[in-house]
Amino acid sequence: MSKVLLLRGATLSVLGLLVFAGAGQVAPAPAPAPAQDESLLKLEKLKKKLPDLLTEWKQSKRLHTNNDYDFTCEPRLVRRLSPTEAKVAIVIQPFRMRDARRDPSNEQILTIYLQFFDGVWTTTKFEAVWNGYFCGEREGNSFARFLMLAIDESAEK
Repeated sequence: MSKVLLLRGATLSVLGLLVFAGAGQVAPAPAPAPAQDESLLKLEKLKKKLPDLLTEWKQSKRLHTNNDYDFTCEPRLVRRLSPTEAKVAIVIQPFRMRDARRDPSNEQILTIYLQFFDGVWTTTKFEAVWNGYFCGEREGNSFARFLMLAIDESAEK
């Protein structure tokens, strides 16, 4: 019986020593997956391109507004929602051409969603409410789709 107690005591001592010895050590954090790094880098690249892309795209006059108005576009937010999903919020600010007066109550927000697949950020859908004062729903939706196409084309370059 004393051999069993001795063996049990030795086993507990060794286990206790292992637990105590390992208590001060912390495992290093796992390295991020390469796809996450790639998606973040490519989203940053797209974020830097967006102002020029919007300017170039706006000059193509894809959005036909009320003749009294013109507009500016500004990327306000580019954010990853997950390693493979992101969104871009663009503020569209109409102004009267005759006096360049802005009307903040008529600003529009266009949100475009992207998904990272095969090494490329690709647009998937958009959300917007077109109030009719600046442009109608048909024109606004066409505007958004052509912008999505321009983003997709720029991502492949």
